[in-house]
Amino acid sequence: MRSMCFVVLVLLAGCAEERAPINRVQPNVIEKAQLDGEWYFMQTVIDTPYSAAFTSVGEQNYADRIRWEIQEQFLIARRSYEWIAGSEPEGIGRATEQGAAVAM
Repeated sequence: MRSMCFVVLVLLAGCAEERAPINRVQPNVIEKAQLDGEWYFMQTVIDTPYSAAFTSVGEQNYADRIRWEIQEQFLIARRSYEWIAGSEPEGIGRATEQGAAVAM
């Protein structure tokens, strides 16, 4: 009797259908392909403490050309050109990292 129940359970388990994968992507997601290519980046100060003497709201840096590096936990903006010719032949770490990181 027990072996018959086991056979029935195995047959029923074999008929189970695979479920669709669970999507845990947050709202307002964009495709990775939209981050390909060269972008322009400008750092702008949007808030400072009242006593800050070194910067003020609205201060901007120069516009920089960047490329995005997508990692599991981070989105890194790397300069898409060399600041000084020949200074970054292989990047900082791995050989695929080209350009200095300007934002993360």
